[in-house]
Amino acid sequence: MDPEFQRAQDARVPYLSPANNGDTDGRHVRMPSDIPLAETYATQEHTSLRHGMRAVVRARLDRTVPTPAPEEFYGITKWLITAWNPLGGVCSLKQNAERTERLIARIKAEPTIYGEVLATTPPDRSWVEDTVVFAGLDTESALGIAREFGQPAVTAWRDDYLTVFPTGLVDGIDEVTREAVVELRPQTCPMRVDDLDGARCAMHGGPYGSRAIHASAVWATHRGLLLPRLGCDPCADGTEPTLGPLGKVGGPILIGDIGLASRYGGYVWS
Repeated sequence: MDPEFQRAQDARVPYLSPANNGDTDGRHVRMPSDIPLAETYATQEHTSLRHGMRAVVRARLDRTVPTPAPEEFYGITKWLITAWNPLGGVCSLKQNAERTERLIARIKAEPTIYGEVLATTPPDRSWVEDTVVFAGLDTESALGIAREFGQPAVTAWRDDYLTVFPTGLVDGIDEVTREAVVELRPQTCPMRVDDLDGARCAMHGGPYGSRAIHASAVWATHRGLLLPRLGCDPCADGTEPTLGPLGKVGGPILIGDIGLASRYGGYVWS
């Protein structure tokens, strides 16, 4: 096997596969996440593209600020709210995109300052959400909008601090404030977890056999989510052919509509 292909396979983004994926029924099983929901909010990263780089905002997990944090630290509050996958509901990309548009319209109907849409992911990028950034509302008003869109928590970014506010729709999420870290990162391959400059990804699955075809469809769906949101210098605009099975240049066979992975669990295969 081509060493480059092997390295790409080893470095691919880890996402969950359905149990019994050799069986037709198994391809419709949604694997629950093994990471607590509250932890997904603590460790998530918010990314926008800036001049060929990724601008990433995340919490510094080793620096928790006493709650409530001192108000004198706070300037203007920027709210980060998503409309994706309300309370863990399985949604297609089209459904989530429509929900984001409704959220933007809802925000613009208030006396707010609309900012932009960020890509929210865990550090391993195994799921993604579109997050709307805006300012101009108090805490209760922002939480009210998040509840309308079925979200368990929202994030407030104030000066050098990030605060996770629970909406009360689910138990087990506490209000926590941590120091914010802002980083610039190169646009490495978003389907790899080693972040090597210039390295490319390898297709998971293949064109032969139903199990391999479904695996490649899941992989292609995930790649299609990450490329436009996180950028990729090795693939430029994403049209560069990827490495297929055994290191050959190729692409997956696409099938149907794949339910998206989220902070609530892995992919649903169809």
